[in-house]
Amino acid sequence: MAVWAGYYREQGRQNKLVTSNNSLSRVEESQWAQVSSSLQPMAAAGQDITFKQTLLRGPGTPGSPSAQRLLVWQTYWLGGDTYTTSDARAKLLLAKNRLLGRGDDSAVLIFYAPAGHTTKGQEDAEAALKRLVGTHLGLFGDTLKALEAPTP
Repeated sequence: MAVWAGYYREQGRQNKLVTSNNSLSRVEESQWAQVSSSLQPMAAAGQDITFKQTLLRGPGTPGSPSAQRLLVWQTYWLGGDTYTTSDARAKLLLAKNRLLGRGDDSAVLIFYAPAGHTTKGQEDAEAALKRLVGTHLGLFGDTLKALEAPTP
């Protein structure tokens, strides 16, 4: 189990939270393939949050033990206690924050766990992610809020 966070500030053409270049797997980078994708709602950090859940398959023959599989949960953080999985909503909230003088500090949070090759392996990975997110999302949110640039 692990988490990866990407933090964005003073976004511009080459550095922005929501872009087609920011994805878990791209066709031109064929090491990882998306097997499935869905939304995973849960209560965490005192609110109902939805995560984009993606099952990825790594290099190797599908179904073989050499092909690693990861279950990934992803959400955007847009300041304060605001989370979304929607690219469009993230862009709208970033624009709103800029217009209100709050800056454009934002982040993507990606939680992931090995999923194995069976339904049981995927269920175990989902349970592990629920524990990780349920226990630590509040801490991640507090840390991100502490990083925000002060508003004038």
